[in-house]
Amino acid sequence: MRTCTVESGDAYSLAYDVVGSGSAVVLVPGFMMDRTWWHTAGYVERLSSQFTVISIDPLGHGDSDRPHDPDAYGDARLVDHVVRVLDAEDVERCYLWGSSRGGTMASLATRAHPERVDLAVLGSAPAAGSSFPDEAVDALQAGDWEPFFALLREAIDPSTLEAFAAANDARAMGAILKARGSARWHRFEVPVVGYVGDGEPVRHQVREDAHRLAFPMAVLPTGGHMETFTTIDPPMALVSPFLTP
Repeated sequence: MRTCTVESGDAYSLAYDVVGSGSAVVLVPGFMMDRTWWHTAGYVERLSSQFTVISIDPLGHGDSDRPHDPDAYGDARLVDHVVRVLDAEDVERCYLWGSSRGGTMASLATRAHPERVDLAVLGSAPAAGSSFPDEAVDALQAGDWEPFFALLREAIDPSTLEAFAAANDARAMGAILKARGSARWHRFEVPVVGYVGDGEPVRHQVREDAHRLAFPMAVLPTGGHMETFTTIDPPMALVSPFLTP
C-alpha cells in the first residue's frame, strides 16, 4: 500500500492511499470518517484483489488538512479535491464510490466531470445533503461536541461517538456543516447505483429521489446508517456486478 498526499487547488494537503492493480475504484468516506474506515470494514481488502483501490481522506478528515473556514468546503472545492487525487494517480476514469457525505462528494464530482467516472455509487447519501440545527453547528465551530452528539445518540452508539470525537477536530466539522452545499442530485450522464439501509430515516425520500432521476436505489437489509456501512456483504453484492477489473 502506498500512502500519498497531493495539494489541492486552494493549497490544502489531501491524503489518500493506493493498493492493488487494475481499474480504479475510488472510495470516499462519510462525515467524521476517514479512509481507514474502508479498510477496517473490509472493502479495501475485497476490492484490491481485482482493482486499484484509492481511499481518500476528504478535507477536514484523517491526515488531510483541517481548516476551520467554511469556504474551504464549498461544492466546487470538494469536486476539485477528488479530481486532484485522480490526476495525481493518472486515473483518467474510475468507479467512484462514496458513503454518506462521501456519496454527496461522489455525486458532485460525477455531475461536474462525467468524463472521469464510469459508475457512481451513492451509499446512504441524502439527495440534498444533511441539515442540522444552527445551534449544534455553531457549538461545533466553537469546539463543543455535546449539542451535536445529543442529536445522534439514538442512532449511533456511545463508543462510536467517542471514536468520532477522538479522531476529529470539532471546529473543522462545524465548518463542513456550515458550508451547507447546494442540493446535489440532478440527472446524471453516467450510470449510477444507490443504496440505503432499511433502518435509515432517509430511505423513503432517497428512493423517491432516485426514482425521479431514473437510477436504481436498493434498500438493503442492513439496518441503520452506520450498520449499512459496516455490514459490507449486501453493498458489495449490489455493486460488484457493475465493476469490471
